Amino acid sequence: MKKIIILTLFFSSIISFGQIDLKIVSLEKSSSSRGEMVIDITNLTNDYYALPLDKEKFKGYNVDELSNEITSFDHSYNFFAPTLLFKDTTTNEPLTVLMRSYDIGEDEYLIKKIDKKEIKERRKIAKWKKENNLKSDFEAKRNMFVMDHLIFFAPKQKMRLKIKLDIFDIRRGDTFFYDYYILNDKTNYDLSIQLTINNNIYNYLTDQQKKGLQKYIFFTGNLKSNSISFVYNFFS
Repeated sequence: MKKIIILTLFFSSIISFGQIDLKIVSLEKSSSSRGEMVIDITNLTNDYYALPLDKEKFKGYNVDELSNEITSFDHSYNFFAPTLLFKDTTTNEPLTVLMRSYDIGEDEYLIKKIDKKEIKERRKIAKWKKENNLKSDFEAKRNMFVMDHLIFFAPKQKMRLKIKLDIFDIRRGDTFFYDYYILNDKTNYDLSIQLTINNNIYNYLTDQQKKGLQKYIFFTGNLKSNSISFVYNFFS
């Protein structure tokens, strides 16, 4: 039976400098470890704002990966996804995720599928590089990645997102690597989400792209949502 957590619960402070509000509206659980989270992001100002956000995924908490600066694509990661923060209510310390990979073995179908996807991506990057006068494939891929994830807010606009949640399968980009949390049975955790946006992200845009977005303020800083209660039950 599905469970719905309605958020008449306690709230943590919103770290958004009064500009952007990040709020967990509800979490509908299909099992003890899976569900769908409803999130509202609201522009509280009379200005136009832009920020990078992955609207379909979460990422796990790892203190070494909080920054969303893109210095390499060697290690897959959902750079602009909201971070899931689980805190044990007794210690108030955030849990850190562990990482694994799926074993594809010698699955020829999957291997061919990956190869085709990589070829398609290389062609797309080459085209983007030429169209935007970028110097290297890395710069082109990074620039394209930021542009693809920018979201835009008109004054006072609210955006509602629904993102699937699985604490045992937090995919690290379009790869076979994933993060997972280890939660204690029948233990109450405070669950919140966080989005950290570094100013350097916007340096990856070209001057022409910035000119086309000049009516928008590029948001930088730390957004943290309210907290909700999350109880993990091993046998449900």
